[in-house]
Amino acid sequence: MKLKNTKVLVTGATGFMGRHLVERLLKEGADVHAIVENGKVEGVNVYIGDITDAGFVKRVVDESEPKVVYHLAALI
Repeated sequence: MKLKNTKVLVTGATGFMGRHLVERLLKEGADVHAIVENGKVEGVNVYIGDITDAGFVKRVVDESEPKVVYHLAALI
């Protein structure tokens, strides 16, 4: 699947797997959006918030309009 110019939403983008996935998506030329609990991710449109807040997640999806979602967030 070619992801160049494709809007992609990644949850858990600051985790081990998420960081590597975001790096690869950026190399592929994807338009990357990420939900993170805190912090920032270079080269990515970041939404800071709680993944368990359904209203927040809906707002992010409505705003970012992703074609692909990678859900890597987890409660630890």
